Amino acid sequence: MDAIECLSRGDIILLQTDTIWGVSCDATDCAAVKKVLLAKRRDESSAMIILVSGPEMLSKYAEWSHKYDITKLVGVSLVLPYKGGLCSLLVKKGTVCARIPDSQFLRDFISRFGKPIVSTSANIHKQPAPASKEDIPEEIVRAASSIVENPANTSRDNTPSTVVDLSGKEPVIVREGRNLERAKSVLKI
Repeated sequence: MDAIECLSRGDIILLQTDTIWGVSCDATDCAAVKKVLLAKRRDESSAMIILVSGPEMLSKYAEWSHKYDITKLVGVSLVLPYKGGLCSLLVKKGTVCARIPDSQFLRDFISRFGKPIVSTSANIHKQPAPASKEDIPEEIVRAASSIVENPANTSRDNTPSTVVDLSGKEPVIVREGRNLERAKSVLKI
């Protein structure tokens, strides 16, 4: 079945992101977000990243200081003050973690869907992230209605994205991962 159609009806999908294989759903649909949590055996207190197609979509759901050129932070996950419109389970302490993927394929996919999507590693909570589609646990594969392979990501590197908190006065690196040097260079940290 078409992945966009699956997202639209509240299903979860497997999505090869710009970093790792992920479990995704409509980030505005709390029932779908709960399906992701159930598939991963994860509780509601854990934060999850949303993927957006670009700055315009991001600005509908989060705020950021325009002293940072958000277009230069593509591929870096950013903790930002939350504006509204997302499933409340994705909001932690008034913030949301969002990333503009470092993949035109993914930005186009999200743009076609028209809303942000959840992106969390396609593993059982606290287990290693899968390095390939074949490494995704069978119970997560069974929970997904569609599988989307990203032709731009042929890597078996399961390193997640760098996460930077931009919700305070100064940027803080929360997790080191892919695109760390990009984050340090753009944010001067």
